[in-house]
Amino acid sequence: MLIDQPEWIEVWEQFRKWIHEDKLIRYYDKNLGWDNYYEVLNDVKSGRAIGCISSVSDMDIFDNEVTPMLHLGWEEGISLPVTYAIGLVVPRNVEQEDKEAASRWIEYLMSPEVSAKWVKLSGYFPGNIKAYETQLFKDFAQSNERINVSRNQLSYTSPPYHDPTGGKINEAIMEAAQRLVNDNISAETVLKEAKAKAQRELDRYGRRE
Repeated sequence: MLIDQPEWIEVWEQFRKWIHEDKLIRYYDKNLGWDNYYEVLNDVKSGRAIGCISSVSDMDIFDNEVTPMLHLGWEEGISLPVTYAIGLVVPRNVEQEDKEAASRWIEYLMSPEVSAKWVKLSGYFPGNIKAYETQLFKDFAQSNERINVSRNQLSYTSPPYHDPTGGKINEAIMEAAQRLVNDNISAETVLKEAKAKAQRELDRYGRRE
């Protein structure tokens, strides 16, 4: 496990300082689900924030409060945020008639034209990349330049890594992040402890192989 390398510590420690010392970043951790999300949006809409990291589907919520831009990199580096697809599946144990109906629905939803309509109505990425070639999307992009920002972001993304432990490594990293953000514990401390926990889980997985 390499999550306590200098690069990790530098970036995490800077965020800790921005949150707790410089007070440049505000965070919400009330464990109230969507309440945190709405408070972020309210801060932006009310002029209490100069920006936020949000979903591409939130574009229509903002008028002129913020301008969408590509994900920022660290210093001079190129940012490669993780991007992954949410799959559509047909359960194996359903009736054959339902399987056929579901298959037809997926085929319809993944068609370029319907995927383009999905982008227009939701702001999310399309299920079929050919949606960007449709006239519907081209017309929409001409009148809504913001949608092109999210499309361009797809050129600067990376796939998610596979956690062979069934989520134990991710869990250790998330716990470390929560301690840094909520308890103001140094990045070096939380990451070294997370590394030890994650390495144990990885070693345990290796012994099972």
